[in-house]
Amino acid sequence: MHIRGRVRLGAALVAAALVGGLVVAGGPARAATQRLLIFTSRNVKVNDGYKMRVSVIKDLNAGTVQLMVVFVKRLGDGVQTHRYSFSLPGSSFSMNRTLTGGKIATGTKLGDYGEMNTTWSNPGDLVRRQTRCVSMRSRKGTFRGTFHFTVSGGAFDIRRSALEGTVRKIVTDTDCLGGGGGGGGQTCVAGDTYAATHLDEASDTSVFLSAFEGLGTGTVTISVVLTEGPGAAPASASHSIVVRGLPGSVLEVAANASGGTLAVPAGTPFVSGSQTLTAGFTTDSPDPNCSTSVMGIGTVQGTITLAFDVPAQAQVATGDSGWVVRQRA
Repeated sequence: MHIRGRVRLGAALVAAALVGGLVVAGGPARAATQRLLIFTSRNVKVNDGYKMRVSVIKDLNAGTVQLMVVFVKRLGDGVQTHRYSFSLPGSSFSMNRTLTGGKIATGTKLGDYGEMNTTWSNPGDLVRRQTRCVSMRSRKGTFRGTFHFTVSGGAFDIRRSALEGTVRKIVTDTDCLGGGGGGGGQTCVAGDTYAATHLDEASDTSVFLSAFEGLGTGTVTISVVLTEGPGAAPASASHSIVVRGLPGSVLEVAANASGGTLAVPAGTPFVSGSQTLTAGFTTDSPDPNCSTSVMGIGTVQGTITLAFDVPAQAQVATGDSGWVVRQRA
């Protein structure tokens, strides 16, 4: 198919805050104590230069589980990532109080993607960490049994009888964390941005492309996100490309944001082509932190090709919507 373009306690706490926010969003008021059970596997080398990591997060307050399988490949200054996330019932992940025994059992909930039906074995020493607001207990060990994960088209077909990793139970006093009490003043993110997007209406697959050059840095970062539509169910599937360190000549944005160009150098990992945007109109993009913030909105001419390994190569091309932004402190 060819789609035309649209551990440390600190790290664990960040993951807990992010995942916790996703799990409870839209629900009742959050309890003062957040309780999470998390398994994170070690990186596993798989095919075509990719590494795989499996994470399973249980919100012990809500009784919900999220399983994520992530594949990452690095090539030069480029990184390509594929994420598959599944919402599961609370019974699919359980551990005893001492973290010495437990299971992850998805049954058939992953559909055609496969299964993870495993039990916890070879637990290591219990590690305790405590701060004023957060307590964490963890053990290293291995989930043994059946892990099978496959993606349509055969890009990934992973079969393993064991996944080594770490189980953590994290309890956070959210009242203790507080809201920051006024915070410091934000600063202007000065620089130039080029962005374009495409929606494939047949599959409801979207592609978002952006390029940014921070003022005075002389380097450009290109970021792409492809989000699959309902056809990926029961997974929520997203795919990304990030390329850093490109020369500043790659991106040009007019001083009045009337247009811009993005010209990707030959040999850039995963991304190729060039594009011009002509703004149909411009508008102030109100940012109280910047003395100048102007946006131009229009359509693009030319093609940027995105060499996704999964689900397929994509493009953002002539006729797609785009915009440029120029900000100065």
